[in-house]
Amino acid sequence: MANLAAACDAAGNAGESATVAVNVAIAVTTVARDTTPPTAAVGNPVAGTVSGNVVVAIGASDDAGAGGIATVPAIDGRTKA
Repeated sequence: MANLAAACDAAGNAGESATVAVNVAIAVTTVARDTTPPTAAVGNPVAGTVSGNVVVAIGASDDAGAGGIATVPAIDGRTKA
């Protein structure tokens, strides 16, 4: 591929640089397949018996930067919103 630069001024004068030859090497990058599942954890409540109103804290993360992680609590096997 040959490249050059061109310029012109308000008076209409124009100039060009010398031609420069350029070889473009296209590298192929192989991305390793993500085989590690995301992790999920319950931060609150801790194991044991609770009563009354309880704040539930859950979190999730992924080592490869997941496109999106949804955390959905399930109490006694039933999904809660």
